[in-house]
Amino acid sequence: MDIIFQYIKNPYAILPIDSEKVSIWHCLVSILLGALSLGSLLDTINLLFICALFSCLLIIMILNALTIDFVAQLLSKPANSITLFKGLSLSLIIIIFFKPIQLLEPFVSSTIISLLYLLGLSYFSHIQCKTIQKTYQIRGITANLLWLMPSLLTLGTIIAVWILLIQLIAPYF
Repeated sequence: MDIIFQYIKNPYAILPIDSEKVSIWHCLVSILLGALSLGSLLDTINLLFICALFSCLLIIMILNALTIDFVAQLLSKPANSITLFKGLSLSLIIIIFFKPIQLLEPFVSSTIISLLYLLGLSYFSHIQCKTIQKTYQIRGITANLLWLMPSLLTLGTIIAVWILLIQLIAPYF
């Protein structure tokens, strides 16, 4: 648990993720904390909802790590999917800082709240990009492109399925 507290205090100090120091249990605890904080943001603390959110976050983290690692291997980088999974799942702890922003909503204007959320999301994405950059020893722009790759592949898949469905349904109309 000391690693999680160190990560909350200063994520940059622990960013060259040491696979031996960070266990899978640290990752699962950070994903669970991320699920709890997302559940509290939605004002839904229900055991079934938190378990479903935990499962979804776990699957998303695994698929993101595998997709990013696959594309990095296409760029002739060594396979580091386990280290990347550990780093990306530890970054979910940053989501707990969104709850204080939500608690400020009645007292602060909506513009400032939106800017605080945007700042939190950009910090979260920056930590994830730095994790990718340190894991594969690549430049920042390459890390940003690798970070975007799972989203782009998902979007491309959705568009391709949509076009396919339209072409399959079109003869019936």
